Amino acid sequence: MLTDVTGAEIRDALERYAAGKALRGDGIGRDGKPKVAATNRSRARATVNRRRAVGSGLFKFARQRGYIQSNPFQGIASKAERNKRVRYLDADERDRLLKACDASTWPKLKLLMVLALMTGARLGELKKLRWADINFERREALLCNTKNGDDRIVPLPAPAIVELKEHRPSYHHPGSAGVMVTLARTAAWGLFSAFSAELERWE
Repeated sequence: MLTDVTGAEIRDALERYAAGKALRGDGIGRDGKPKVAATNRSRARATVNRRRAVGSGLFKFARQRGYIQSNPFQGIASKAERNKRVRYLDADERDRLLKACDASTWPKLKLLMVLALMTGARLGELKKLRWADINFERREALLCNTKNGDDRIVPLPAPAIVELKEHRPSYHHPGSAGVMVTLARTAAWGLFSAFSAELERWE
């Protein structure tokens, strides 16, 4: 019965589940139902956390309906998730990306991509970059008020310097003008701003 389930039993069940192997789809069986097969990979922490969330939701519903007095999942913490996949573009992917940037109606898209690839700066940091933050002699850029609240300096490799010089304003004192802002605010810039704002939600 639900009232007999204890937190210790749930914790043990989750640990056994976590120790199992991840499953993958293996086609359709003769009975028309999907088949699964075990892989050599351990279950991800996120997978275990989803199992815990489903079980906790069921017991929460039972408690709200008065079937049980307490939720035995309370006190069982979720596992810290480290499921981020680090992947880098290969040379061919990078070349195709930059070629696509050349075809963009926004003239600074390639500059944005080159700076991102060469410096590792976040999108929000590059959006705030000013011409006054660029030191062409030292080949450095000052990133102000980064995600952790600090300022930091990043080196600018030769390809980044080349792109920056192509877009450097012709007037002598650009001052606080943004590197990514065009003098004429086009519809392309408005679209970019909306797109980048959405991306920043996931950073």
